[in-house]
Amino acid sequence: MENNTNTFRTKFGYCHILADRIVLNTSHNPDIVGKAVHNSSIMRTLIMYGLLSLCLIYQAYVSLIDDSVFFGTFFGAGGLLLLYAIFTSFTISTNPVIERVAIEKVEYTKTIPGITRSRFVVFFKENGRRKKRMIMLPGTMAGGAHESEKALKIMRREGLIAK
Repeated sequence: MENNTNTFRTKFGYCHILADRIVLNTSHNPDIVGKAVHNSSIMRTLIMYGLLSLCLIYQAYVSLIDDSVFFGTFFGAGGLLLLYAIFTSFTISTNPVIERVAIEKVEYTKTIPGITRSRFVVFFKENGRRKKRMIMLPGTMAGGAHESEKALKIMRREGLIAK
């Protein structure tokens, strides 16, 4: 097992920055990697959202036929918003291991107290496609400011973030 100087807490566990990969897990030990959430389970959710979107769009059509412009617009906007969310979800990865050679860039977003939490977004290639993986850091109540500083220092020291 490697030294844990390149490990920081995340919202759901730990992030280990190793020489050849980044490992996200719930353990202090980077050798213990849980199963990745497979695309089939994500696909089931996306299919359900797709069916809900189709129902909303159909209801918008029926409302517009009945001369109810407000409800037609309301249901249509909801259906289109869900369709947009479905298509943007195809670029998100839940893989707990990211090879460092596949990483294109890492972006850091600072917290907005009480509204958002700090996070890293790792852009990388997976099976020839560009994917992104969010690494959410602990919130304010869980010592998020200290962990965010520690995580940012580690990412910079490892050359994953410029500045």
